[in-house]
Amino acid sequence: PVAIAMLVVAAVATGAALAAIDARATYGARVTADEPQYLLSAISLGEDLDLDISDEIADRRYLPFHEIGLDPQTIALDETGREVSPHDPLLPILLTIPMSLGGWVAAKAALAVVAGAVAALTLWLAADRFGAPLWPAAAVVATCFAAPPFAAYGAQVYPAMPAALCVVGGVIAATAEPSRRAELTTVAAVVALPWL
Repeated sequence: PVAIAMLVVAAVATGAALAAIDARATYGARVTADEPQYLLSAISLGEDLDLDISDEIADRRYLPFHEIGLDPQTIALDETGREVSPHDPLLPILLTIPMSLGGWVAAKAALAVVAGAVAALTLWLAADRFGAPLWPAAAVVATCFAAPPFAAYGAQVYPAMPAALCVVGGVIAATAEPSRRAELTTVAAVVALPWL
């Protein structure tokens, strides 16, 4: 029954985030603020294997998801004109494959799946570690992830959901029976967080 409940809340969270993928973030743009920077970095990693987004900006690669002018967040770092987004690189690294395969929609869909994983692990943590009754906990988790802010962040290109996955996974590992695997998972979660 725990696995079924986890699948249910994962489906609810993923579905709520997927439903918001096509919502406009602002007038004339599907993504806004820092989101284009993350997506441009993911494009650059997938095509050029680097974080220099100067060519992506020059080619206006942001137009499919950000039809208005790009917020100037980068400057030329040297005489070659290299520009690197001022954001930590782990989110673009995570989005490189989805962005390469299906563009901004696939990148957002991948983050929706991450939201589903966070919801499932949150339920497992509540039921297993804290002894919450399974189906009432599932109802609470599903309701929270189907409503703002969780549903909104599940569909936005921000590190919030991957960071939440690190936190929940880290708590699960830190509260597990001591083992090498639990230690490595906890360390990986803690190390990943600053890079998001």
